[in-house]
Amino acid sequence: MKENNPSTFDLLIAKVLTGEASDAEAIQLEQLRNENPELEEQYVAFEKIWNAKEPITEYNTTAAWENVSKRISPNKTGRVFWLKPLSIAASLILVIALGGVIWNSLGNNAKNTTYVSKGTDTLQLPDGTNVVLLANSSITYPEKFEDAERNVSLTGSAFFDVAKNKEKSFVIETEVGFVQVLGTRFFVETNKTSKENRVEVSEGKVAVWVKGNAEKREVLLAGDAAILNTSVLKSIADTVAMKFEFIKQLSFENETLADVMKTLEKITNKKITFESPTAAACRYTGSFEKQKVSEILKVIASTFLFEVIEQDSIIILKGNGC
Repeated sequence: MKENNPSTFDLLIAKVLTGEASDAEAIQLEQLRNENPELEEQYVAFEKIWNAKEPITEYNTTAAWENVSKRISPNKTGRVFWLKPLSIAASLILVIALGGVIWNSLGNNAKNTTYVSKGTDTLQLPDGTNVVLLANSSITYPEKFEDAERNVSLTGSAFFDVAKNKEKSFVIETEVGFVQVLGTRFFVETNKTSKENRVEVSEGKVAVWVKGNAEKREVLLAGDAAILNTSVLKSIADTVAMKFEFIKQLSFENETLADVMKTLEKITNKKITFESPTAAACRYTGSFEKQKVSEILKVIASTFLFEVIEQDSIIILKGNGC
């Protein structure tokens, strides 16, 4: 989420490490390192990278890196030298910019965990945030939230109950954009086919924006929803985020089976259809706690004498219903 623009300090590091710095520049860098412990830590990290005996491989490859990397070749010590017309100092700056400040992945040695759900699974992140991960979804998060922000990435759909931390905002990255909060409850749904994200807020407020367009972020309050694709479109949230609490409680009050199944579809990521069109108009009242969708369907099926037929990603309720 942060821009990686080379600073004066970065340029001084590059010049000193490559031997291109003047005496005045070397003195300036030394003063900056002595005055600011964070800059000293950054310098040490880059120095380790520059002096590494093995090529650096532990970073996320991007299209930009792939294009630029065609112009480099490692020498025997593992350092990377760029072909002309780039100078060595400028080359190191470009590595710093494209690598997302490589020391974040090497110096910090942060380990990420990726959890993939087969059904509807509940997990707690290291900061105490509770996540209900829907079927065929995945979330990636660090073993410890040590950075200035609590960053995770999501594929699929999930409900979040974010642990409050005024010092560190919680940021979810998807293929399309970002969702940023301090502490709240909300639902995020991603769609690979349409390249859209849906966010529904049930408590608190969140900021959402599309990648590369952070200046046009939108703030959502409880009851708001938004669709993210090339821009952000605000709307009113439907009832799913409000109903599905993070203790896994579902309640239906005199609702049509069509609406009941829409809710269950979002939880199970499967299409639920009726063999008889009239069955969808039947009304149902009931509550469920900590039960799987398959168990909920069995209860509803027994009430209306449905036969439940599962076919890959489709569930068919066979019977006339009410």
